[in-house]
Amino acid sequence: MEAFVLKALPAFHLYHALIRLNLKPSLRVGKPQSFWARLIAAALYAETGRVLFGLPP
Repeated sequence: MEAFVLKALPAFHLYHALIRLNLKPSLRVGKPQSFWARLIAAALYAETGRVLFGLPP
């Protein structure tokens, strides 16, 4: 349990820092945090599929 918390806490803070500091306010307006979480997850899954199957970017 302790190892999970040690890995999850930095990921949690990194995600919130990304949303708060790297997005322009005009992009953040009207989109919930769940939208950004799904967008990031989709990008990660797409990249994983390219690596596993050897597809070009």
